[in-house]
Amino acid sequence: MRDRRAPSRLPTRLSRLTSRRRRPLAVLWLLLLVVAGWQAAPLPGLLSGGGWYVPDSGSAVAAERLTDGFDGRGATSLTLVIEDTRHRAGDPAFEARVRGAAEAVLGDDTLRASGGYGYTTLTGDRARAAFLGDDDRTALVRVGSELDDGTARRLLPGIQDRLSRQYEPQGLRVSLVSQAALWGEVNHLSERGLILAELVTLPLILLVLLLLFRSVAAALAALLVGVSSVVFALAVLALVARHTELSVFVQNAATMLGLGVGVDYSLFMIMRFKSELPAGGGPLSREDRERALARTLRTSGETVVASGITIVAAMSTLFLVDLSVIQSMALGVVVVVAFSVLTSVL
Repeated sequence: MRDRRAPSRLPTRLSRLTSRRRRPLAVLWLLLLVVAGWQAAPLPGLLSGGGWYVPDSGSAVAAERLTDGFDGRGATSLTLVIEDTRHRAGDPAFEARVRGAAEAVLGDDTLRASGGYGYTTLTGDRARAAFLGDDDRTALVRVGSELDDGTARRLLPGIQDRLSRQYEPQGLRVSLVSQAALWGEVNHLSERGLILAELVTLPLILLVLLLLFRSVAAALAALLVGVSSVVFALAVLALVARHTELSVFVQNAATMLGLGVGVDYSLFMIMRFKSELPAGGGPLSREDRERALARTLRTSGETVVASGITIVAAMSTLFLVDLSVIQSMALGVVVVVAFSVLTSVL
């Protein structure tokens, strides 16, 4: 005959382990958190801004063919726009300044230019006129780069910032214009917005938790669950990103959902644990804490696990979408929710 008490053995054993070995487990947890943070630090540099093409689709084939068969085009095509606010075309200073800026950009090691065609490469006023703005101050050069689309979207915002800082004091506005540059800047602004959102929301979350629990320890524990889930998830994603393409949006998905789900699950656990403690406010024995923790794991713990499995199963269906950016976000959600369940239960 089946022992009906069997399902309760795991929560009881786990409650005894976490109660009697809480200090070593806390030290181990903090050490793992530090290692995970170190592992997750390079993640932004490993992510790709691409992933928007469905493999073997018409758009993917067209984009691939555009990179071949055109002299100097490269994997990514850009337009270098140079505006001289101090001189006009025909002035020797204009020619020298524009040519110097164009050669510097084409020689940039980070851009990996494969060639250029435009105002600075042509001779004759008629040929160059097609690459000169109506204001006689703006020159255009078509630039081919060996950077793939995803890498270009990740690196171009940094290259643009560097060019702006270098040439604007000289009265030159040097810009790299392309679809990759546009979406790269969108991704860059998204990352900056995510950082700002974290700086704003974390203190607000802590304030709400303090008002809810009336306990600094409980509030910090709930916040630590969310932060730990995100850090561990980003560490795993950094390992994956070293071997396969992951979109920059995986970081946004993991961070935003990880904080929300982690704090939410910790609320279930902590509130249930407090309700299971003996009334009276007197000193608690180890048995009281273990009993309350075991009951918490059997009730709210099972709820958290069931909820996490449901989210993971639902988000896993997005892996059926043959689009890297969608699969990346799904992976971020699956990993961070799994760690949220683990941290909440432990």
